[in-house]
Amino acid sequence: MGTLDNIAETLGKIIPGMQDTDILNYKGRVKIEHHKNGSLLIYPGDRVKSLYFIKKGVVRAYYFSDEKNMEKTVYIRMENYFFGDYCSLILNSSARLYYGCEEDCILYKFNFDDVKEYLRQNSGLMKFSLHYTLFLLGEHLSRNEDFIFLNPEERYLKYAKENPEIMKRIPEKHIASLLGVAPASLSRIKRRLYPKN
Repeated sequence: MGTLDNIAETLGKIIPGMQDTDILNYKGRVKIEHHKNGSLLIYPGDRVKSLYFIKKGVVRAYYFSDEKNMEKTVYIRMENYFFGDYCSLILNSSARLYYGCEEDCILYKFNFDDVKEYLRQNSGLMKFSLHYTLFLLGEHLSRNEDFIFLNPEERYLKYAKENPEIMKRIPEKHIASLLGVAPASLSRIKRRLYPKN
C-alpha cells in the first residue's frame, strides 16, 4: 500500500463524505514520518511550511515562560487530528511554540501550499476545511471562556470528561500546565475529588 492509499484509508474513516479519490488525486508533497518519543518537530523561530496529521501517537505544543523558565502547555493532539503552527502557516510568520512527540509517532506531513491549492479544486475537502477551521475557533473560544468562568477544579473535571484518553497517556504535570495550575495544586484537587485513591 502506497502513502496516498494509506492516508486515504485513514482519512476516509474520519471525514464524512470523503471519497478515496479525494486523496488519491492529490498531487502535492506528502510523506509518512516516524518520530520517537521526545522528538521535536517544530521550534520557535521556524518558518513552518507543513501541516501534519497524526496516524499514531501524541503531540504537545508548549513554550517556556519567563517566570522560572517553566514549560507551559498550549494544547495536546492525538490520533486522527491535524496539527501545525497555524499562526506561522497562515500569517507566514515565525513559530513561537515547540511541538514535540509525547509518544512514538507516525505522522502524515503535507506541504501546506500544496494543500491550499488542492482545496481550491476540491469542494468536498473545502467543506471539511471550513468545518475544521470552525472547530479550532470553537475550541479556542471555549478554552478562553473556561479560564474566565471556571475555577481550576471545574476546568480539571471538564477536561477529564472531554479527554479521557489524553488523561491516561500524558504526564500529570503537562495536564496541570494546560489547565493553568501548578502540579501540586492539581494533586490537591484530585485528592479532594477522589479521597480514597
